[in-house]
Amino acid sequence: MNPEWTVLIPAFNEQTGISATIHAVSQELTKLAVDYEILVVDDGSTDQTATVVKEVMAQDPHLRLVQHPCNLGIGAGVKTGIEQAHGEWLIFIPADLAMRPEQLSRYLAAAQNTDIVLGNRSDRRDYTLSRKFISWINITLLKLLFGLKQHQFSYINLYRMAFLRQIRIETTGVFISHELIIKARDLGARIVEVKIDYVPRATGQARGAKASTVLLTFWQTLAFWVLWLWRTATRTRAKGYYTQSSPTVD
Repeated sequence: MNPEWTVLIPAFNEQTGISATIHAVSQELTKLAVDYEILVVDDGSTDQTATVVKEVMAQDPHLRLVQHPCNLGIGAGVKTGIEQAHGEWLIFIPADLAMRPEQLSRYLAAAQNTDIVLGNRSDRRDYTLSRKFISWINITLLKLLFGLKQHQFSYINLYRMAFLRQIRIETTGVFISHELIIKARDLGARIVEVKIDYVPRATGQARGAKASTVLLTFWQTLAFWVLWLWRTATRTRAKGYYTQSSPTVD
C-alpha cells in the first residue's frame, strides 16, 4: 500500500545537518499520524551525505535513498524524486529544513480541499539585500509573464501526485518548481497558500544565489514563457504538459 506522503529531500554535500532534518520530519509526521516515506536524492555529494543517510536508514524504515552518480543540479534531484515517489502527496523539503517541523500540520490541513499547497515564508532575514532584490524580480516576472496570483513559488510546497504524474518536465535547475506550478495551474489544479515561519539555514551552504544559478533561472523563465505563449496561441499547450502515456487534452 502506498504511503500518504512522500517527503522529498534533495541533497548535495549536506552531511552536517541532514540527519537532524530527517529525524525532525519523521518525528512530526509520526505525531500527526501521517503514513509517510522520506526520499533523499543525493545529487552526487562529495562529502559523507550518503553515508549519513544510510546510517539513519538502518534505524528508520520510512527512509529511502537514491544517488546520482555525479552532481546534476537541483532540477534533476526534483525530477528523480517525482519519478521515485510512492506517496499520494509529494512535499519538497530542503536538507536544512528551513521551517519549524510542527508547521507541517498546516500543509496537512490545507491539503484537504486542494491540489497544491504553496508555503508562503514569513521572511528572508538571512538574505543579503542583493538576494532579496533577485527574489523580488523573480516573483514579479512569474506574476507578470504567466499571470500567477500567488505570493511565492519556490519555498516548501506540497503537491498532489495525480497532478505531477500528468506533467512532462521540460526544464532543469531552480525553474523546475515554477514549471510545475504553471502547468498544474493551467491543468486546473486548485492552489492555496499557507503562512510558514521561515528558519534560516544553520549548517551547510545555500547555493540558490550563485550568479550562474540566477542567470540560468532568468533565461529559463524567458525561454519557457516564449514556448508557453506559442502553445497558448496554437492551442498545443497540452501536448507539452502530459507524459507520452497520458491522454492529450485540448
